[in-house]
Amino acid sequence: WIPEVRHHCPFVPFILIGTKLDLREEYKDAENEPSSQGNSFVSYKDGRSLSNKVNAAGYIECSALTQKGVKSAFDEAVRTVLTTTKTKKGKTTFLCTL
Repeated sequence: WIPEVRHHCPFVPFILIGTKLDLREEYKDAENEPSSQGNSFVSYKDGRSLSNKVNAAGYIECSALTQKGVKSAFDEAVRTVLTTTKTKKGKTTFLCTL
């Protein structure tokens, strides 16, 4: 989906969001972890690395079930919009706000 976003909205920043954080925490010490079925969870480090690789404006993890990180995801989305401007050539730049 990233190539499509970059094609149709080349100068719009996006945030990569890791969802279902509750599942990683639920299976942390369980024997029936999805990795035993050929699947595995994305670590925070790997998610952050991918967000850097695809030039995302940020990386947030959240769980709709437990609500952990949901507010942070929305806060980060708003922050990204408010600190991003377009230059005259259509390129996106990020403002530094302290």
